[in-house]
Amino acid sequence: MTMFFVYLITLICGSISLPLSSLPPLSSEKVPTIADNPISNSTDFLTKIKTNPQQFIAEVQNLDPASIKQILALLEELRASSQTHEDDLLNELTRTKSELDTSNQNLINAEKADTAAAQAASEAAAAHDAAITDDNTKQNAHNLATEAAKEVPSLDDEQKILTDVINMMRGLHDKYADFKVGTCQPSGQYTKDECCVEGYAEIKTPEDCQKALGELPDAASNGDYGGAHDWQARPRGCFSHRDLTFYFNVNANPPNTLHGDDSVICKSVG
Repeated sequence: MTMFFVYLITLICGSISLPLSSLPPLSSEKVPTIADNPISNSTDFLTKIKTNPQQFIAEVQNLDPASIKQILALLEELRASSQTHEDDLLNELTRTKSELDTSNQNLINAEKADTAAAQAASEAAAAHDAAITDDNTKQNAHNLATEAAKEVPSLDDEQKILTDVINMMRGLHDKYADFKVGTCQPSGQYTKDECCVEGYAEIKTPEDCQKALGELPDAASNGDYGGAHDWQARPRGCFSHRDLTFYFNVNANPPNTLHGDDSVICKSVG
């Protein structure tokens, strides 16, 4: 029995430093002795315990209490070692799972970022193409406008000639016109036919004042007829106020207080 106890202690102590699957074997049939060479003939020690615990108990049940106590202590140490190893495995599993989850999320985020970047790149490329098209369109329009603008000098010449002809025509009109705007705006004391050029005189009737409005080019296009009134500070007869409105002053003797902002309208006496 003592030899079996020594053998058992040797097996258990050796198994503490070995993996659980590589612990020394125990004989399955009789109390071992050194002569029996149990290490080479026994099956895996822990495998035997796990496979048939009752048989193991039967083999050690006749040991003295002190030996059983030592075996229990060693078995508990084996169990603690096994638990520690299990905890290490589970911790490693948890750690690698956490790292895998993080890696998976990083991959998802990277794929999303890649998709967004691809979309942004596609939109940027489309915007760039549209900008090129628009720029080409604007460039073509500018080229056409530049070509057309070559006509500007000839148009300037054309307008100058037309302006000269218009001025000459107006000179002819003025030369033979029935009505003319006076050369001044009388103020203070009014003198008969004041501001009328030679051959022209004050207009005597409202009807001629309205006729003058229709025949004078600037007045006909911009003015209006404001009617006949009796004013103390306006020229006698027909006059044009600053806004080109024509009026007729029926007051034959206005005092010496004319405003000086009215143009006398004159009629040919020929």
